[in-house]
Amino acid sequence: MRFVQGDVQKEKIHERISKYLNYEKADIIVSDAVPDFIGNKFIDHMKAVELNRMVVSICDQMLRPGGNLLMKIIMGPAEEQLTKEILMQFQSYQRVKPAASRQESAEIYLLCKNYDFSEDPIA
Repeated sequence: MRFVQGDVQKEKIHERISKYLNYEKADIIVSDAVPDFIGNKFIDHMKAVELNRMVVSICDQMLRPGGNLLMKIIMGPAEEQLTKEILMQFQSYQRVKPAASRQESAEIYLLCKNYDFSEDPIA
């Protein structure tokens, strides 16, 4: 297992991950990424959703067909739309809340299963 810490928005991080993978695709991607919070729950949630979208977008480059993605999300109003977008690339997802997580915390994880992205939107 390899751990890469960095900004998913930066191309150099994508390059580092690809290099660690010997330019092959991974079986699973785990993302614990969250943006810097400003203290406004709605804005923080929306920033987190955009970060989640970036994580999902790198799957076509780095995740093998049938692979899985585990990523932290912040619950909020855009969560439903995010999960609809996830289902365009994964066959299913499951919400996971670790026992160690505070019950009142808005942070949960999505386990996105069986990556099935096609560049052909009709496929």
